[in-house]
Amino acid sequence: WELSRRATTDELSGVANKMHIRVLANNEFTRARRYSEPFACLMFEIDGLNSIRETWGDHAADTIARVFAGYCVLVMRHCDSFGRLSERRFVALLPETPGPGALTLAKRMVEDLGNLEVNVYGEVLHFTVSVGVTEVCRGDQTGNDLLKRAEQGLEDAIEQGRQKAIYAAPPQRAVDEGSQTEPTTTSPDPV
Repeated sequence: WELSRRATTDELSGVANKMHIRVLANNEFTRARRYSEPFACLMFEIDGLNSIRETWGDHAADTIARVFAGYCVLVMRHCDSFGRLSERRFVALLPETPGPGALTLAKRMVEDLGNLEVNVYGEVLHFTVSVGVTEVCRGDQTGNDLLKRAEQGLEDAIEQGRQKAIYAAPPQRAVDEGSQTEPTTTSPDPV
């Protein structure tokens, strides 16, 4: 049991590690496709974590990462999965959740985390997060496609000033060459 835990858990935050969360993403993707269920993904980045590390030290940055992970685990359902991809990036997998519901959750989390106070060495620190949100679509081949699109949403949120959640819409279905209808740009092509 201990070897399994170590192989699948991020030591610092206590959530799934990069390898394990990618396996979970592919498993949930396969299940969502098989049963034609919605499946959403949130990719988070803790804004300015390197600056916090430089200013306040490793302990402060690690404490913020732990507080962030603990908050996320508390607000998610038992069927959701949460893991750490890198020092600053985390991902949440939300089965049976359509994109609009995931975006609403992400916006609430951005606001809540921006108001959170973290006490480190007697000093109160604040941090913010940026989030990329997406949902599975017919064109996705693996869970990795979903993660890449969530990462694009995250990059858009960072480019737009951070501390926000941005929805990365799935690509539209290709239009048949003989068809006169154009794909819509307002609604995604969910499973």
